[in-house]
Amino acid sequence: PAPAKPAPAAAGPSGQETAPVAKAPSAPVDPDRPRVIGKVDYVGKRPSPVYPRMSQRRGEQGRVIVRVLISPEGRVLNATVQRSSGHDRLDAEAIKAVRSARFKPYTENGHAYRAMADIPFDFVL
Repeated sequence: PAPAKPAPAAAGPSGQETAPVAKAPSAPVDPDRPRVIGKVDYVGKRPSPVYPRMSQRRGEQGRVIVRVLISPEGRVLNATVQRSSGHDRLDAEAIKAVRSARFKPYTENGHAYRAMADIPFDFVL
């Protein structure tokens, strides 16, 4: 028996050559615009909100996502509810916890910038 031959390589598109795509020059980055980041680093421990007693008694649970604006020094400039748990008490405690936090400054190339991040808090009984 004859040895098996390898399958022929698949042919590319008929006679079409693709030219490299030139990237448009990136716009200069506005140094005053906060950088949107996916992960924050805390100075010390991550804040832990207090579970309100009334919410516990009423069986209120849920996830709150807080959007935080962090100064170049790591202080909270603003904190707002990005997605509510559906319970005002839980949302308020999550905001309170974030406002008590200190963050490590966000840096790029050795320069600190304002940063914005979404931080989730789960209230589970």
